[in-house]
Amino acid sequence: MASCSVFTYALDVPVLRPLVLSFLTDISRMPEWASNIAKCTQISDGKLEEGSCFEVISSVMGKTLTHEVIIISLNPGFKYTVKSYLGPLPFRIEYNLQDSKKGTFISSKSEIDFSGLGPFISKIVEGFAKNQFEKDHQRLKELLESGI
Repeated sequence: MASCSVFTYALDVPVLRPLVLSFLTDISRMPEWASNIAKCTQISDGKLEEGSCFEVISSVMGKTLTHEVIIISLNPGFKYTVKSYLGPLPFRIEYNLQDSKKGTFISSKSEIDFSGLGPFISKIVEGFAKNQFEKDHQRLKELLESGI
């Protein structure tokens, strides 16, 4: 992605890595913690693995957006990376998991290209997205800590 915004977030949860990864990769549950996502549907055949694709329908500032996403990395228990290959805002999201004294340390990094929106609108949407990214990760932490 040419010029993109990068958001990072880290959290430590009292949940074992395999359970965290299982929750993160359960695309049907994404709307529970990613508030802008209305629906996720697998569009490739078979189990969810590297190379699998899914459709994400989301809402950003009142606009409905549809993206097709591919899993580009799935290292069980350690890493999960997805990238959009079709949709209005190119993005890449990576989750890295490590054991911690508490349970699992999760670091996430999102790269989103807002440049297609124009300079003025892209700054507004970028601020909204950063705020939403932080809120969504707090919600993810709450769900994981509640025993998912």
